[in-house]
Amino acid sequence: MTDLTVTRALADVETILAWAQQRFPRIAVIGSSLGGQLAAWAAARDSKRIVANLLIAPAFSFYENRVRDLGPEGMARLRAEGYAIVRNEWVTAPIARNLVDDAEGYGFDRLLAGYRTPTLILHGTEDSTVPLAGSVEFAARSSARPLELVAIAGGDHRLSDFKAVLFDHMTGFLDRLDRSG
Repeated sequence: MTDLTVTRALADVETILAWAQQRFPRIAVIGSSLGGQLAAWAAARDSKRIVANLLIAPAFSFYENRVRDLGPEGMARLRAEGYAIVRNEWVTAPIARNLVDDAEGYGFDRLLAGYRTPTLILHGTEDSTVPLAGSVEFAARSSARPLELVAIAGGDHRLSDFKAVLFDHMTGFLDRLDRSG
């Protein structure tokens, strides 16, 4: 995590998509958490490449969530020392200042401005890592159509106990998309 930036991760995603585009006529992307944000940005940057995004607890506000998680003292330490430790129920990991600084350039409003890809968002109601409110706001403000948001009652950030439910929603969304288009 200390070498990670959104820009570098997005470049990796775009390299994979370029490879896949040469082999498959249609691409749907599944992304979870930061991977959901990356899938959304990849689609916003090239809307013709991805026919659908299937997003699980997407971290549309990755920067804002890190600032919230670190708090003022953690942000001051990050600025002074160049790294900070992020702790939540899933991970304890060092993150570098360059990740947070870079993520600031991938703001929520900027993403919304260019995003038009058909999207299914699956988000747990008990997600304390990436609050459901971010997905609700994205769904309310996005111009993407179709766009479906499914709040999974009792689901946490990983939604590990809901794999069959996730699969059913994803296949159903793709089936509806195929029938409509």
